[in-house]
Amino acid sequence: MCDNIKKAITYLSKMCGTEVKYNKVADSDIKLLPIATAYKWYNIHLFGVELELALPKDEKACTPAVLQKQGVIATNRMSKHIVFVLSNIAPYNMTRLVASRVNFIVSGKLIFIPSLLLELKTPVVSKLVEEEPIPPIAQCMILYQLQCGNLNTMTAYDLAERFSVSYPGVSRALRWLAAHGVIRLNGSKLKSVEFCNEGKELWDKTEPIMTSPIEKLMYSDDIPQDSLIAGENALEKYTLLASPGFATVAIPKTRAKENIGLLDKEFGENLVQVWKYNPHVLSSNGIVDKLSLYLSLRNSEDERIQMELETMINNIQW
Repeated sequence: MCDNIKKAITYLSKMCGTEVKYNKVADSDIKLLPIATAYKWYNIHLFGVELELALPKDEKACTPAVLQKQGVIATNRMSKHIVFVLSNIAPYNMTRLVASRVNFIVSGKLIFIPSLLLELKTPVVSKLVEEEPIPPIAQCMILYQLQCGNLNTMTAYDLAERFSVSYPGVSRALRWLAAHGVIRLNGSKLKSVEFCNEGKELWDKTEPIMTSPIEKLMYSDDIPQDSLIAGENALEKYTLLASPGFATVAIPKTRAKENIGLLDKEFGENLVQVWKYNPHVLSSNGIVDKLSLYLSLRNSEDERIQMELETMINNIQW
C-alpha cells in the first residue's frame, strides 16, 4: 500500500510538473465515514486545491459502480474532492469510470479528475471521453430487457414497433449498443438482437454509460394527463423516503408538446420532468420504473436520497 501511494505521487508530480507532497489522513477525520475502513486515505494539495486520495484495500471489490456511489458518499461527508488511486484497471472499466465522471488515478496510465477539470490521459482515453453518448432509445431497450421482457431474437423492425419509434432510430441505437459490446447482431440480412449479458451483470456493465432520462424540467399548476409519478415522490413509493410537499411527474416529449400551454419554464406548483424516452414503456403501476428513477437521481447531493437509492437497487430481484 505504501508503494502504491508513492507511485501515485511520483506519477502526479511528473504529469503535473510540480512537486506533490502527501500526508496520511487522521483517523479522527474519517471516523464517521461509513466507507472509511475500505480505503487508505491520504491528503494532498494540487494546484492549490485540497484532495483526498482513497486507495482501496481490495481493488477487486471496487467496480466502477461501487466507486461512483462511494465517491458521492465520501464527497458529501468530507466536502472535499475524492480521488481513487488504482494500481491497475481493465480498459473497459477505465471507460466506465470516465463515463461516470469518477475522479481516479491509474499510475503510469491516466489522471482523470473532472471535478478539477483536470485530465492527463492517453490518446485512447481522450477518444472515449469525446464519444457519442448513449442514444435514449438504446438506453430504454436496456432498461426494458432488465425489467419488462425479453428482446432477444427481435429485429430492428420488431423493436421499432415495440417502442413506437422510427426504424432509423432503432438501427442507430443497435449499432451503438453493438459497438459498445452490449448486444450482438446475429444473422446476415435481417439481423436479430442478442444481449451479451443478463440481469445484474447487464446492469453493472451498462449503468455507468447510461444517462439521466430527464431532458428538461418544466413546471405546471395542473398535472398533465397520463403522467407518471417521478422524482422523490416515486422514491417514496419504493423506499422509506418522505416525499417533498409538491408533486413531481414524468411525461414523454410528445406529451409535453401536447400540453405546452400548461407548462412553464419557471413557475408552477408541480415539477414536470420531460423525458428523453417514453416512461410508460417501462411502467405498469403509474410510477416511473426503478432503474430510470435511479438514473434520474443518482447525482443528487442529498445523502438521504443516495442511501435510499442504494437500498432500492439492492432489493431488486435480478
